Amino acid sequence: MIPTAVLPWAAWQGALGAQLLGGVWQLWPWQLHPMSLLFALSGTAMISKTLRIPKF
Repeated sequence: MIPTAVLPWAAWQGALGAQLLGGVWQLWPWQLHPMSLLFALSGTAMISKTLRIPKF
């Protein structure tokens, strides 16, 4: 729920692409938006059998 709330807010603020929260990290030939780690954490929490997250 948090990632889907943060992205529209960032778009409303005009903070997309390289201006996205956290900027862009250059990792050799790849680029990483730290915001993508929020999506990875959220997805990991959703499939966890031991972590219980209430569904709204």
